[in-house]
Amino acid sequence: MDFPRSAREVEEIPFWQSGAFEFELAGERLRLAEATESIANALTLISELNTSILAGDIDNAKRKFMLFKAEFGASLWIANKANSLRHSALPTEFKHFLYHNVVSPFLVPRRHLLAVAFEDSVDHERDYVDIRRSLQRLIKEDRAPISNAIIIKDIFNPFDLQTFSASDRVQAYSRWGVLDSIANLMRLRELFRLTGDTRSRELLESAIPDKLIRHWESVFHPNKLREFCRLLGATDQFRDLTLLSHAPAWDEFPNVFAYRLNIERAIGSRLDGIFPSPKNAASYLPAASSVGEILEPQIATERELGPEVYGALHRTIQLIASCETSEMKIPDGRELSKLLDETINVPILLSSSELRNLLPRKTDDGLYETLRAALIDTQETTQKTDHHMRRSLQQLVGQQFGGDLTKFLEHIDTHRAHVSSFFLNTFNEAFLTSLYDLFKTPDDVNEAQIAVLEWHADRFDDQIVRTSAKSYRLSQVLRKIRGSIDETRIYVDPIRFFEWIQEYKSNDLRALSLQAQEVLEVDDGDLALADPVRVRVDPRTRLLKVLDDCYAEFCRNKLFGITSYVGRRIRHGTLHGTLVIELQTSVNEIATKFRLSCPRFVRYLESWFSDFDAAIYHMAAEQIHVRSKDKPEGLIHATLNEPRKLDIANTMSQDIAQRMMDYSQINYSIVAIHEYCWRIFEIDLERTREVLEGLRRKFILDPDRRWTTDSMELNELISSDLRGLNSELQRRFKIVQSWLTKPSSASPSASIELMFEAVLDEIKQRYEHFDPQVSLKGNTNLDLIGHRFHYFYDAIYILVGNAARHGVQGGLLELEVSSNNDEHGLYWSISVTSELRPGQETESKRQIDAAMVADTDDAISTNTNSGIKKLRRSVQEVDEIIGVRHLYHTNKVTLTFDLRLLRG
Repeated sequence: MDFPRSAREVEEIPFWQSGAFEFELAGERLRLAEATESIANALTLISELNTSILAGDIDNAKRKFMLFKAEFGASLWIANKANSLRHSALPTEFKHFLYHNVVSPFLVPRRHLLAVAFEDSVDHERDYVDIRRSLQRLIKEDRAPISNAIIIKDIFNPFDLQTFSASDRVQAYSRWGVLDSIANLMRLRELFRLTGDTRSRELLESAIPDKLIRHWESVFHPNKLREFCRLLGATDQFRDLTLLSHAPAWDEFPNVFAYRLNIERAIGSRLDGIFPSPKNAASYLPAASSVGEILEPQIATERELGPEVYGALHRTIQLIASCETSEMKIPDGRELSKLLDETINVPILLSSSELRNLLPRKTDDGLYETLRAALIDTQETTQKTDHHMRRSLQQLVGQQFGGDLTKFLEHIDTHRAHVSSFFLNTFNEAFLTSLYDLFKTPDDVNEAQIAVLEWHADRFDDQIVRTSAKSYRLSQVLRKIRGSIDETRIYVDPIRFFEWIQEYKSNDLRALSLQAQEVLEVDDGDLALADPVRVRVDPRTRLLKVLDDCYAEFCRNKLFGITSYVGRRIRHGTLHGTLVIELQTSVNEIATKFRLSCPRFVRYLESWFSDFDAAIYHMAAEQIHVRSKDKPEGLIHATLNEPRKLDIANTMSQDIAQRMMDYSQINYSIVAIHEYCWRIFEIDLERTREVLEGLRRKFILDPDRRWTTDSMELNELISSDLRGLNSELQRRFKIVQSWLTKPSSASPSASIELMFEAVLDEIKQRYEHFDPQVSLKGNTNLDLIGHRFHYFYDAIYILVGNAARHGVQGGLLELEVSSNNDEHGLYWSISVTSELRPGQETESKRQIDAAMVADTDDAISTNTNSGIKKLRRSVQEVDEIIGVRHLYHTNKVTLTFDLRLLRG
């Protein structure tokens, strides 16, 4: 087949055991000779297409793509170009065009593995090295069809002609038609030249018509590498890595292919995770003896790469070359931090011995030791290296930065933010909890987490992280006020769960939104989550895998998930206390009552209670858990992949796919995922309640059993007490079962009064002399739910904060809430009254008046602006807030914001 129309046609072609190189080339010689004119025309069209793309002529590029499709069908070569461009700086509309018109032949009946391999490697949201290594593992474990494995190996390691031979490569590409065949042969021709394999090169050239070789060389000329970086939008320090990942789609340009081969020869084995690796880096870039030589290399100009191309990858290659020759000396932590800020993947591209030789111990340099420990821990990830990393960090932050992680981040931060970003990602709540020398209490950990998030939000102007920081801070304060408000029901923090999906799964969902129609075409069937090929290739299975990951996090996350609730119940002994400890008093009373009159019954009762105690302990220790290797009896199965969940899982995938088609914003899908997780979790809850009920039934006491023949009255007394014990047991099981239900509301909520008290508590911590006389008026028990929870916090914080800064520290602080209804909706007015500071009334009024009429366009972006301006700005940002007003009376000021909550 010279010009296949789709990937399906290619997959129908059998792959035979390859013959000798000469034999495989003989077949290609005949095919290429017969199709020479068509191939030449196709090469000319590809050249014109390249010109249009590099010139930014999108309309002409579309025409060329459609003309190619009409005349030459589906080509892996062209599909790779399209996938490369879909992750470029070109317009979104053009990317959609490419997906539906160029990539689509590789999506039927499901996403082709080769499309997956290349597109995943160029997706800037994914880690290139990780994708490369995972695909190579797929090949090593024989989990990919051999015809596809050969091409994947060529994409990521073209020099490797040992795993698969040149004959294999010829046959694999020939299945895709004559265009992919000629492109492969021209690449092999250059490989044989570089490796000095003259015989193979001559054999190969004899199989290609001279006219095609001349035509190829006439239409594909070197182009400036910086033009490709511009096209790909690769303008940051990772531009050279971006160019490497995209290069297989543009290998017809001689200098692009040479660029790729130079890097592959230098560090290809390291990129694949093969150690010990050949010491080839110095053959491409010379070793350096200092950090300065790497950060300001002359070699970039000498090799004509230029600053537009020479980036973090090349600096890393030069560092590797320096390690291979043992020439590099790093004097201190500041120099090491500079080096790490402008290199990439150092701990996974060096061997353990190389890394330790590069970084000998310097115990008198805290920053150096911390960075060294972090690199070694990233590479080895053992309990010992993890402990050493935490210990070094605590010593550094404690001794040099007063225990303040944000000061440490500020110290290591640069405009590239590479090193600071690494530590930002490390400083999650679980990590901070284990920094025992820095943080003594849970509140200390929470404060540190909030401070880190706020620093992150300000540094990168990240509104999502800013919202997350606000949620953390508010949650911490409200915990002090609310006590155990949510302790009697199961709970998953929806805000943190949404944030987790946004951070870890939103890119996958956005990518799948383009294939939502394919998901909808399959409305049921097995989930196939255990099939790694289908998970990568089939859109429906890929979506189900994303949803399965979300449900697993919903259940397993120890900070906001189901397991955190279960952990509190188990660790704090609540289950055992409710069912056993509190029941023991009644059992002891009955035993004492009958110990002399019916010792046989007492022995039975005490044995029964001992067995009951053991059963509840076993349930607490082994069953009311998320199932895992450590807890194989766990009743909560954190996966969709079980028969009882199949129907809901299929419905869920269909609904999410439909939402992705209907709405451009991914938030609609995230909300639905949260709701479906609760629906799926009900199956796990039902299973747990069934086991609880079975346990209750197992331990029902028989009140009709006769314990003595001497006294019917004694039997009746025993029976009566046993009935009472059964009733008590049933009541306690009902209490436990009531915990195992979905909360009535999954949104954060608090009353206005509670919110006011929480804010006041927070403000008092910041202004130690602020101790107002608080007065509450009106309906302050109105509930704040969902989004209102957040903007009420903002508004009340501004108003109370102004009172703390500018008012009488021990004066009046009054909150008044009024509400009324009409046919349009519910109206709320929330007022905060405070006393103006004596002697400053006139100036305070002038500032308030000015803020009430000032322009609010920069109110949010400028931190020094008046809170009143920010509150007025919220009138424009939040539909429900309809006005902000103020009123003076003698030495007081009242600030009020009005809301209208529409019905329905």
